[in-house]
Amino acid sequence: MKNLLLLLLVLPTAALVACATDVPKDAPEDNDPAPAADADPTAWPAMPAIGETPAFTVPAAETFQLANGVPVTLVRAGAVPLVQVQLNLYRGTAEDPAGKAGLASFAADMLNEGTESRSAVELSEALADLATDIGFGAGLEYSYARLDALEGKLDDSLGLLADMVQRASFPKEDVARVREDRRNSLTARRAEASAVGQEVFRKILFGDQYLGRPGAGTLTDLDAIGRADLLAWHGSVWTPGNAGFVVVTRLERGVVEAALNKHFGQWAAAKAEPPVRATFEFPVAEGRRIFWVDKPAATQSYVVLGGVGPKFDRARSSARGLGNFPLGGNFTSRINMNLREDKGYTYGARTSVAQELRGGMFQARASVKATTTAASLTEFLMEIDGALGDRQITPEEHATGVSNRLQGFPGRFETIGSVLGQFASVDGEKLGPDWLRDYPTRVSAVTVEDARAGLSEVVSAANLTVVIVGDWALAGADVEALGVAPITFLDEFGAPAERPAAP
Repeated sequence: MKNLLLLLLVLPTAALVACATDVPKDAPEDNDPAPAADADPTAWPAMPAIGETPAFTVPAAETFQLANGVPVTLVRAGAVPLVQVQLNLYRGTAEDPAGKAGLASFAADMLNEGTESRSAVELSEALADLATDIGFGAGLEYSYARLDALEGKLDDSLGLLADMVQRASFPKEDVARVREDRRNSLTARRAEASAVGQEVFRKILFGDQYLGRPGAGTLTDLDAIGRADLLAWHGSVWTPGNAGFVVVTRLERGVVEAALNKHFGQWAAAKAEPPVRATFEFPVAEGRRIFWVDKPAATQSYVVLGGVGPKFDRARSSARGLGNFPLGGNFTSRINMNLREDKGYTYGARTSVAQELRGGMFQARASVKATTTAASLTEFLMEIDGALGDRQITPEEHATGVSNRLQGFPGRFETIGSVLGQFASVDGEKLGPDWLRDYPTRVSAVTVEDARAGLSEVVSAANLTVVIVGDWALAGADVEALGVAPITFLDEFGAPAERPAAP
């Protein structure tokens, strides 16, 4: 036995020795070519050549109407047994009545809180049994209900959605509970400098309307919204005459149409008329001005600057977006490379262009170290002045922006959820079926001259509103010393405030 064990131990060793003897130490594998004699062993291999951009086609959509005239957009896409549905109601937070900001989103929040035949708990249990998810919300221009369901559970899931939309009961006790939840959420946001800064900035530019009115509401307005207001909003907005469906699934049209007609085809309109879409005029404030919201002991300052911009324009939308892209619309933009990578003032600085249907806005923003507040404002102004003056967008920057938009476009359609998001947004803002299909053509047609002009349309270097939320005792004197503009002091709600005491 001992001899056998010894033999077993010796044999592997002998095999290893034989391998080491028979194969040269530095010999390449048979399938690996030997390196050139003059090759640098520390060099990285050459990068492969960039190939042609793969072709991408936006999924096709077809439209039809239910028995009661409700329009449906059907996109047949996906390879999994799921159905995603969005019901759009073409009125949103922009139509909130004066003094009752947040009404549209409050009403949407209530739709899963009970119906004429089910309590909130029973609705939740029914959703769990079906493995279905239903959510409600309200955006600026439209409200919505969204359903995610399994193919085999579509009929029952649509039945549940129909009950929640058509027969919502707004129980008094649930109205009170949801109101308290919303109050807590609004209160918590007061601690966020960025939330305060955005609210004050928008209020200065737009007043108590459209982009200036918080979609989630205010603490004061929340208390003014009663159950009767919620019922009235629901009765006038959540109606078939103000509705449209978008469906994304692999199911045939006949199956989808039959299921929708079963649960929504007989949906009757309420007597009340939908709110009329208001029109707005937003004058551009002339000159530069600075508003300060004091936040004692804050180690960071939130800085936002910009102004009122033009509303959405189909012909100019792409040029304006591409004009903003090199300035601050991406990570490698001028502003982010300056404030973050070069100066180290912030974790990130961006600019954005809002082109809404009835108004627009440009803004540059960042949370910066409090001690660099003045220096950060200086760099923001320098970059905006340069992009509109002697350092305009270069052809190389523009080409990068166009490439980014075109190559990133297919990513918007990776899942059936993202496909629904794209088509539902287009439907909600009524942009038409060609808007997504023609996106690459519109972007490709924008020249560098178009992009430069687009940037000058959305922002004026001479007319900038600056809002800073930060510790005046720590950063105020440096900002005031810049001499950019006189400083006006506001409280966290945008109301006039006293100048903080000197440190």
